[in-house]
Amino acid sequence: MKKNLSLILLSLVVVSCGTFPTASDYWTIDGVWPGYEKVQNDMLSCGFTNTWNPTDMPRNEKLKAHLCMEKKGYLFNDKPVCKWSFYNDLPACKQ
Repeated sequence: MKKNLSLILLSLVVVSCGTFPTASDYWTIDGVWPGYEKVQNDMLSCGFTNTWNPTDMPRNEKLKAHLCMEKKGYLFNDKPVCKWSFYNDLPACKQ
Protein backbone atom coordinates (compact mmCIF):
# COMPACT_ATOMS: atom_id res chain seq x y z
CA MET A 1 0.00 0.00 0.00
CA LYS A 2 2.77 2.46 0.93
CA LYS A 3 4.63 1.55 -2.25
CA ASN A 4 1.57 2.26 -4.41
CA LEU A 5 0.95 5.57 -2.65
CA SER A 6 4.60 6.54 -3.13
CA LEU A 7 4.40 5.73 -6.85
CA ILE A 8 1.22 7.78 -7.22
CA LEU A 9 2.77 10.76 -5.42
CA LEU A 10 5.94 10.51 -7.50
CA SER A 11 3.89 10.38 -10.70
CA LEU A 12 1.92 13.46 -9.68
CA VAL A 13 5.09 15.38 -8.91
CA VAL A 14 6.66 14.47 -12.26
CA VAL A 15 3.51 15.39 -14.20
CA SER A 16 3.01 18.68 -12.37
CA CYS A 17 6.57 19.76 -13.17
CA GLY A 18 5.89 19.84 -16.90
CA THR A 19 6.05 23.09 -18.79
CA PHE A 20 3.14 24.57 -20.64
CA PRO A 21 3.33 26.96 -23.56
CA THR A 22 2.58 30.63 -22.99
CA ALA A 23 0.33 32.73 -25.18
CA SER A 24 3.46 34.29 -26.67
CA ASP A 25 4.45 30.88 -28.08
CA TYR A 26 1.57 30.95 -30.57
CA TRP A 27 2.32 34.27 -32.30
CA THR A 28 4.15 34.03 -35.63
CA ILE A 29 5.14 36.39 -38.42
CA ASP A 30 4.96 34.73 -41.84
CA GLY A 31 4.84 31.36 -40.09
CA VAL A 32 8.02 32.00 -38.07
CA TRP A 33 8.11 32.53 -34.31
CA PRO A 34 10.32 35.61 -33.69
CA GLY A 35 11.29 34.69 -30.12
CA TYR A 36 10.09 35.48 -26.60
CA GLU A 37 11.58 38.94 -26.18
CA LYS A 38 10.15 40.38 -29.41
CA VAL A 39 6.72 38.76 -29.04
CA GLN A 40 6.36 39.66 -25.38
CA ASN A 41 7.40 43.27 -25.95
CA ASP A 42 4.95 43.56 -28.86
CA MET A 43 2.15 41.93 -26.85
CA LEU A 44 2.62 44.35 -23.96
CA SER A 45 2.82 47.36 -26.30
CA CYS A 46 -0.45 46.23 -27.90
CA GLY A 47 -2.22 46.22 -24.55
CA PHE A 48 -2.13 42.63 -23.37
CA THR A 49 -2.19 42.56 -19.58
CA ASN A 50 0.32 39.70 -19.52
CA THR A 51 2.03 37.43 -22.02
CA TRP A 52 1.46 34.15 -20.21
CA ASN A 53 -2.31 33.68 -20.38
CA PRO A 54 -4.30 36.92 -20.76
CA THR A 55 -7.70 35.30 -20.22
CA ASP A 56 -8.59 37.84 -17.54
CA MET A 57 -8.90 40.61 -20.14
CA PRO A 58 -12.36 41.78 -21.25
CA ARG A 59 -13.20 40.28 -24.63
CA ASN A 60 -13.26 43.60 -26.50
CA GLU A 61 -9.89 44.71 -25.06
CA LYS A 62 -8.35 41.39 -25.94
CA LEU A 63 -9.70 41.68 -29.48
CA LYS A 64 -8.14 45.14 -29.84
CA ALA A 65 -4.81 43.77 -28.61
CA HIS A 66 -5.02 40.90 -31.14
CA LEU A 67 -5.80 43.32 -33.96
CA CYS A 68 -2.82 45.46 -32.94
CA MET A 69 -0.57 42.40 -33.16
CA GLU A 70 -1.99 41.60 -36.60
CA LYS A 71 -1.13 45.14 -37.75
CA LYS A 72 2.45 44.35 -36.74
CA GLY A 73 2.34 41.29 -39.02
CA TYR A 74 1.55 38.58 -36.46
CA LEU A 75 -1.00 35.79 -36.56
CA PHE A 76 -2.07 33.74 -33.53
CA ASN A 77 -2.18 30.04 -34.41
CA ASP A 78 -1.86 31.08 -38.08
CA LYS A 79 -5.40 32.48 -38.17
CA PRO A 80 -6.72 36.07 -38.16
CA VAL A 81 -8.58 36.77 -34.92
CA CYS A 82 -11.79 37.91 -36.63
CA LYS A 83 -12.17 34.43 -38.14
CA TRP A 84 -12.54 32.97 -34.62
CA SER A 85 -16.18 32.44 -33.66
CA PHE A 86 -15.43 33.91 -30.21
CA TYR A 87 -14.71 37.35 -31.70
CA ASN A 88 -16.33 37.55 -35.14
CA ASP A 89 -19.55 39.06 -33.78
CA LEU A 90 -17.82 42.11 -32.26
CA PRO A 91 -18.02 45.47 -34.07
CA ALA A 92 -14.24 45.71 -34.53
CA CYS A 93 -14.37 42.55 -36.67
CA LYS A 94 -17.18 43.85 -38.85
CA GLN A 95 -15.23 46.86 -40.14
